[in-house]
Amino acid sequence: MSPLPAHMADRWRNRAEPGPGQGALYWHILMGDHAEARDLAHDAQDRLADIHGLHMTPAGWLHITTLVAGSTEEITGAQRQDMLDTAQGLLAKIPPVNVALGGTCQT
Repeated sequence: MSPLPAHMADRWRNRAEPGPGQGALYWHILMGDHAEARDLAHDAQDRLADIHGLHMTPAGWLHITTLVAGSTEEITGAQRQDMLDTAQGLLAKIPPVNVALGGTCQT
């Protein structure tokens, strides 16, 4: 039995493009400046390239989504600024962490 899914769903196909000022508010860790992460993503994307329907994130936008905060229609500008100020204050007290990335598996 194949470890791959029998059916792929295109989560973007029926998605209406949001208008100006509409959309979702995400918290991302951008990885584009980290060569090791780019190399791993490139390796994985090369291996998955023949699978039709996969959405591959461009190297310049490579990221880890840490939080979907909500709709831009539900969160005011003042609330967004409050989230940013709070996060900056809390994260300023935490030293940077080292993360080790491993290779991709090939079976």
